[in-house]
Amino acid sequence: MLWIERFESLAGYQASNVEELNHKITEGSATKHPAWEDLIEIKNIAQEIKKIENDIKIL
Repeated sequence: MLWIERFESLAGYQASNVEELNHKITEGSATKHPAWEDLIEIKNIAQEIKKIENDIKIL
């Protein structure tokens, strides 16, 4: 579910990853206000995914 949310958020800006979205924001091709908020949310999702993957490895 988190992967889908991450994908949908990035797809909305036609970006394939966080770095690409950050670049688009910096160069001005993505509107800053909602894009920055989405970027923060995407980064939080990525951290959550890492935590879940680590928990699975421990099990």
